[in-house]
Amino acid sequence: MKQTIEEARRVGRAHGVGLITMGDPRAWDTWNELKEARRVEPDPERLDEFISVQLSQDAHDRIAPALH
Repeated sequence: MKQTIEEARRVGRAHGVGLITMGDPRAWDTWNELKEARRVEPDPERLDEFISVQLSQDAHDRIAPALH
C-alpha cells in the first residue's frame, strides 16, 4: 500500500494534482491531505470555451449568477 501511495504522490506532483487518503469517504475527520493541489488561474477565454462546449444549458444557468 505504501508503494502505491508513493507512486500516486509522484504522479500527482508531476501533474500538479493533490492527493488525499481517507478511512471513510463520508467522514471528513478520516481525510488526510498528503499533497496539496497546485492552484492555477485558467485562461478566461479557454474556460469560457470549455463551459460553452462541455456543459449543459442547465449547468450554464447555474454558473451564470456566480460570474456576475
